Amino acid sequence: MFNAMFMHNTRERKTGRVEIQDADPDIYKQMIEFMYTDKVASPNMELLQVAHKYEIHGLQILCEKDLAEKLAEDNILQTLRVSHVLDCAHLKNKAMEFVLKYWDDLRGTGCFETLWKEVPSLATEMVSLQFQENKNLKTKLSANGKK
Repeated sequence: MFNAMFMHNTRERKTGRVEIQDADPDIYKQMIEFMYTDKVASPNMELLQVAHKYEIHGLQILCEKDLAEKLAEDNILQTLRVSHVLDCAHLKNKAMEFVLKYWDDLRGTGCFETLWKEVPSLATEMVSLQFQENKNLKTKLSANGKK
């Protein structure tokens, strides 16, 4: 994305400067630090979004992996939404696994209702996975009962 800013007749090319105002300056500091060191102090959701926007794939992968390890009831809804919108396959898969594992616990939190309102296609995908998971479990139980 940065290359594109300087390849065409843009304000950035004319001035030799890029003004970025869509995230906290600390996020961009971490992004630049990663570009020089391949390391980042604290991967987070906002950094993932910036990495995606500016196509910094290594940083995006690092953030996805770190966020996948920190899934919890209080962040699962945001993680599902962001991973779905940004098409972060690894993070989305881990979030879906988390939801399936803690399905009963999450049902009473309002998470699913919010998801139905905000991202119905993702909610449908989740329910479909849960249905398939239940179907697979019943098949396994049935097969074990016949032995």
